[in-house]
Amino acid sequence: MPGNWVRKKKTEKMEQATTAKVEPLNPKAKPNKTLSKQSSVPTLVAFTLSISNGVSRSMVENYCTAVRSFVRFNGGNDIQLSTISETKMRQYERWLHLRGVSPNTSSCYIRLLRAIYDKAVARRRVKDRRPFHNVFTGNDRTVKRSIDNTDLCRLYSLQLPKASHLCLARDLFLFHSMRWEYCSSILPTSVAPTSRAITSCTTSTRQAVK
Repeated sequence: MPGNWVRKKKTEKMEQATTAKVEPLNPKAKPNKTLSKQSSVPTLVAFTLSISNGVSRSMVENYCTAVRSFVRFNGGNDIQLSTISETKMRQYERWLHLRGVSPNTSSCYIRLLRAIYDKAVARRRVKDRRPFHNVFTGNDRTVKRSIDNTDLCRLYSLQLPKASHLCLARDLFLFHSMRWEYCSSILPTSVAPTSRAITSCTTSTRQAVK
């Protein structure tokens, strides 16, 4: 549906805005030596790479997207998991919102970071300081973007040339928007696959399907 395509493009645009100019996570990259000398606590990038084994590819990509966004917020620098604080996460959430990222998208990033952090806590690599306690990790109610009945009625009442491509496109779109119980009442004689023609829902004329 057009609405799904628009939402997908908008999400991709948001991700580009938050991950631009950030180097991708390189599995062969060496850990930050400065941070490694300071403590045995793993860094965010290093630990994310270490838990990638045995995880689905789509989940790894989601982890990397969230980590790249957070690293860019941190000035392009990796960060030790022990230094991720509640204040830091609130600053990151505000940073996302200032760049036009929707609450649901920022919530998705923060939940992914929380999942990485919880894995580190479960493996006793870091002490749980509850840095995600006061940031939004839910799902905000979004405005419905799909076409409503009023628009469908306006489309239905359009005066289009009979047997035209526009008329056929309108009829097919309306047919696609019909509820399944209405579709189940359509007679087999309304569709003739041998002649590759379909009976118009609005004009009762037969139009060739090319």
